[in-house]
Amino acid sequence: MDKDTIKNLIRSLGKNDFDKVIYLIITKVLDISCVNVDGQHDGGADFLNFDSSGFKNTINQVTIQKSRWEKKAFDDAKKAKEKYSTTRYYFFTSIPRSSITLRRLETKISTELNMTAMCLSGTEISSMIYDSSLTSEFLDKIGAPLVSGIAKRPDKQEIFIHAYSNYSNDKIMHQEQVLDDAILFVLFENKNLIREELINGAITLLDISQDKNAKCNSRIDSLLSRSKIKKDKLNNNLFLNNTVQE
Repeated sequence: MDKDTIKNLIRSLGKNDFDKVIYLIITKVLDISCVNVDGQHDGGADFLNFDSSGFKNTINQVTIQKSRWEKKAFDDAKKAKEKYSTTRYYFFTSIPRSSITLRRLETKISTELNMTAMCLSGTEISSMIYDSSLTSEFLDKIGAPLVSGIAKRPDKQEIFIHAYSNYSNDKIMHQEQVLDDAILFVLFENKNLIREELINGAITLLDISQDKNAKCNSRIDSLLSRSKIKKDKLNNNLFLNNTVQE
């Protein structure tokens, strides 16, 4: 799974799943211990970090908001400064944003509120997950299957079926990603198959009706166009690109 796939998954997440992902980033990548304090009166904070004396020196605010997110980031930073006298502020948004816009926002928060600020969007978050080898843990947090990671689990079909039916806010994007994972998984277990066998294998794995045949067929074309899978020119068998199996 590459960075773009991770980024697209992050973009489609609801608030609860995105919170789980950010907790993973905060604790495993930034190495900050924290507690979830998200609520109606959280004072501009979703996660808080405490030092040894109990001082709240780090505030982490998380949003999937698509509009007016810059205002939200600054307003929440201001609330956190007033309520907790924080010295460090992290803002996470699931939507990919321009790095220039993020750096300007950091400068505004740091200059006007006199505290260190770091603002990260879906692009930076996906890179952190990929570069820190946390893809498996990321997928586990959001309940999505991993092509090779569940190969030996006896409940692998249940995992795929749950992921397929557990739609996020962006239903179509989520459904397509699970279909892609199912197709890749079938090839992972069978090494090479003709197209019809691969479609039937994915449909059986997900326990879905045959009317999804055309959808599976289009996802195979998508995976071929992105070089996730390849076609043998001699017999038209489909097989995994070696990089997908790692």
